[in-house]
Amino acid sequence: MTTDASALLDELMGRTRNLLPSEKHLANERRWSDSDVCKYFLCGFCPHELFTNTKADLGSCSKVHDEELKRNYEESDSKWKRGYEEDFLRYLESIVGDMDKKIDRGRGRLKQNEEYVKEETKRMPPEKTERVKKLSEAISQQVQKMEDLGNDGLVEEAQEVMQKVEQLKRERDTILMANKSALAIMLDDNVEKRMEVCDVCGSFLVVNDLQVRVDAHVSGKQHRGFAMLRDKIREVKAEKEKIRDERRRDWQQQRNTRESDYNGRQHGDRHRDRRDERRDERRHRHRSRSRSGERRRKRHSRSRSRSREGDRRRHSNSRSDKKRHSQDERH
Repeated sequence: MTTDASALLDELMGRTRNLLPSEKHLANERRWSDSDVCKYFLCGFCPHELFTNTKADLGSCSKVHDEELKRNYEESDSKWKRGYEEDFLRYLESIVGDMDKKIDRGRGRLKQNEEYVKEETKRMPPEKTERVKKLSEAISQQVQKMEDLGNDGLVEEAQEVMQKVEQLKRERDTILMANKSALAIMLDDNVEKRMEVCDVCGSFLVVNDLQVRVDAHVSGKQHRGFAMLRDKIREVKAEKEKIRDERRRDWQQQRNTRESDYNGRQHGDRHRDRRDERRDERRHRHRSRSRSGERRRKRHSRSRSRSREGDRRRHSNSRSDKKRHSQDERH
């Protein structure tokens, strides 16, 4: 109780309500990332504050709840980057998941009770069963009539109808007491009221109950708390999916940019490769022509050498022939 009162005063007057003016600057040094700051509160609200003094009470939260720190976190660039929202969503889902299990158990219990009453009813004689059925129908009609009179403000008429309902119930209970167990009678009374389980907070409700009671239930702390949890889960999931889509688009855009740059580099590389190939081809053709010209020059040079050598031989042979011819003439 003291903790709740202190939290309420902190919310109304601030955490620095007990500090001197010269000491308040020390409190401002607290950051939303500190370990003693409630991260659930930064993400929206703390579930521990929703069910105080109810059957679903989660106990008090020992961490700091500060609106200024919450605003600072929402305005920062770290939102959805620290994992606070994921932890918050998991905690809400665990609370709601436990409640959904309780709702399933409640519905199963109602179904089991109905089946038990039916089995007990089958053991009664047919005429007793028919009489109980008629009395139950009459009770339902009178209860509806009593509710209508009460809504119209006719209190005395409603009380008279209520007396008739009590009389019909006593008659029905007398028949049931003689043929069924006490547990079956109690369960049959619940079945007659047509109980159902609230699919939000798990409370047992009477079908077609007075609107005043329905409104009181819907405005109750437990129902409003679980309704807020379920709405917040849908909201966080939608925001999470939106952020995931944005990140996926950014990633795809970055990937397309990288691929475009890569393809541009590849195109440039291919262009340079073709240019280098053409340059190598030109060099190869130039070298081939150079080698061919050199070979032709060498062949031509060898041919001229052979031609000069032949001329010298022929000249030498001619001189030898002339010399021999002159000698023969002298003899």
